[in-house]
Amino acid sequence: MESADPSAKKKRLPQAATPIVDPTPGSAGRSGDPAPTGSQEPVESWVDRISDLPDTVLGEIISLLPTKDCCRTRVLSIWWRPLWRAVPLNLDCRQLSLFNDFEIPRAIISSHQGSVQSLCIPYCYLSKHTMPCTVDAWLKSHEFTELQLLEFYYSPGNHLPDTERHLPVPAALMSISRFSSSLHTATFALCYLPYNLVLNLRLPFLKKLSPEWVRISEASLHTIIHSSCPALECLVLVFTVRIGCLQIKSPNLVRIGISFDGRQLIIQDAPSLQRLILDSSYSPSQITVLSAPKLETLGVIHDLCANFKMVFGSTAL
Repeated sequence: MESADPSAKKKRLPQAATPIVDPTPGSAGRSGDPAPTGSQEPVESWVDRISDLPDTVLGEIISLLPTKDCCRTRVLSIWWRPLWRAVPLNLDCRQLSLFNDFEIPRAIISSHQGSVQSLCIPYCYLSKHTMPCTVDAWLKSHEFTELQLLEFYYSPGNHLPDTERHLPVPAALMSISRFSSSLHTATFALCYLPYNLVLNLRLPFLKKLSPEWVRISEASLHTIIHSSCPALECLVLVFTVRIGCLQIKSPNLVRIGISFDGRQLIIQDAPSLQRLILDSSYSPSQITVLSAPKLETLGVIHDLCANFKMVFGSTAL
């Protein structure tokens, strides 16, 4: 006699899901993976769905990867091997853990066949001990015509002797205006920017500029902010050279970062300014904000050492 207790009845297990099998088992996809033979158990699809994406989509994916990973895509399959050569190159030596090794970036650029979208290299590549002529030749080649980001950055690992600090303006920077229709970000570290270079500088689409530890006159700095780069939205100033008085009057500046030893910084008229970040260890003696109606953030780094005077309009804080 069957038990009256329904829980004692044997429960039926749900039917196992049917594996998804590639309808064309002879197809191996673009990746070149082997297709299953008739003696093998059915498996889920052997088709490489990623590699079967259009080359334009794969190129977009590769262009978003860090430099090292971008180069590594060549080993994925024979279909991926030529792709990285054709996509816009974003070469950032910081991602390659390089200091004074010039051979790796030179090999990447020489083997790449497409355009170069961004170039980030340490400033020491512009010294006489490395290859300033090669860098200049890169920037004058047709692959760099649509360059959008250019950085000659400083990092603690690429020290030069004190006698070589503030290098004369590199030949590469003398022709930077050739990127006037494409360049939107620029960083220059540890070099001298003479007034004759700044006077002829025209970068109408530049949105972010970072002069770091450069030697530049007050007149040159004013020219850059007010004339050379009319679309500038972000300005980061890191100086060791003492600036007397820096006045900023710009309709487009949204963010300003300041780290320099000077007498006075005056935000004369900045209707779009939202963030003003100060390094109080190297800050002007007085900061005056006359007109910045959209200013939302006033940040101070190393505030325990703050020793400057802050003035908003006619009110001293």
